[in-house]
Amino acid sequence: MKKKKLYLAVILPAYNEEKSIKKILQSIPYPCLVINDCSSDNTEKEARLSNTIVITHKKNLGTGQAIKTGLQALENEANYVVTMDADGQHDPIYVKDLIEEINQTNANVIIASRYIRNTRPATSTIRILGTACISLWMCLWFGKRIYDPTSGFRIYNKKAVQFLAKHYPTTFPEPESLLLLLINGFAIKEIPVTMKKRLYGTSSISFYKAIKLFLYILALIPMYRIQKLLKLKK
Repeated sequence: MKKKKLYLAVILPAYNEEKSIKKILQSIPYPCLVINDCSSDNTEKEARLSNTIVITHKKNLGTGQAIKTGLQALENEANYVVTMDADGQHDPIYVKDLIEEINQTNANVIIASRYIRNTRPATSTIRILGTACISLWMCLWFGKRIYDPTSGFRIYNKKAVQFLAKHYPTTFPEPESLLLLLINGFAIKEIPVTMKKRLYGTSSISFYKAIKLFLYILALIPMYRIQKLLKLKK
């Protein structure tokens, strides 16, 4: 018998999220795939207790590689894939809005955005300013405003999943994946959402690392634009 393809699946990259992962999984009414990025706590155990499929990395590879592992596992298994954080910041209530938007438009990717309506995001002022700078810099080079390029809460259609399963970046994956999609002709849209504070713990990205990633992506944006121009000339 031919295996039935999933309509939608959710990827949750998780690193040391034992306190939140079970609650998150219980709140998502869709099939989930947890990518346990070599957690040193009981993240894997808690996820498996929720009857969820778990793939565990043998060493810590970062969020980008965790997402890529999930995309590779699902590229031929689901029509749509949603990516969400496992720390409670992304509210599953918005998944139905992502589905509705991608079905009603010609977009390949829909981003759940914190910054396209007048709400106070549950994040620091520094991060808000940094994201705004990346957004404006991308707009300057590509002519398209993406208000929340650092949001990892997204839905991808099958075409985008199959592309990113091969090419998903791992250094600063959220904005860099958008650059890859833009230069390869994918359509990207956003919907407004409100995000929460993480349920437990703190972010694994230090201030020093955040600065490095910020400078990295600012340097990368014009390089991707040049790549797109070269593609157009061929």
